[in-house]
Amino acid sequence: MPLPARTRRLLLSVGAVMAAALSATAYSATGAGAGEAATGAGRAFTARDLVNLERVSDPHLSPDGTLIAYDQRSTDFAANKSHHAIWLADETGKTPPRRLKVSEGGASHPRWSADGKSLYFLSSRSGSDQVWKTDLAGETAVQVTRLPLDVQEFRLSPD
Repeated sequence: MPLPARTRRLLLSVGAVMAAALSATAYSATGAGAGEAATGAGRAFTARDLVNLERVSDPHLSPDGTLIAYDQRSTDFAANKSHHAIWLADETGKTPPRRLKVSEGGASHPRWSADGKSLYFLSSRSGSDQVWKTDLAGETAVQVTRLPLDVQEFRLSPD
């Protein structure tokens, strides 16, 4: 049985986003950076390289099918910490993905509102993991929940 068109588009778009992330990671894994060019000179891929890979996960297609919101985890090896950020990618791949500014406080698990005008996400910027909301500009965030425990997962009602 063939996949629905929306599912095929999501899979193709996620593949493109992951390929872009991997190519950027491959560049950084060579040790190139700060203006250095990757020479392609052989060195073994190490466990540290693996830990430092930026990891793309949790992709969600917007209700109108034009944007993909996803979580990208980066690692600060020296500080032994990771950081999650929400990125938006154009479904067509014609424009580069952009990191939402609200990610500066840490952001993960993006979920689209039913009308596609807002993103809900998890962040610990208030001291514990809670649900927050931002518009598509991603400049500011508004706290939605204030629960006494961390929110680990949430679902939005379709209405």
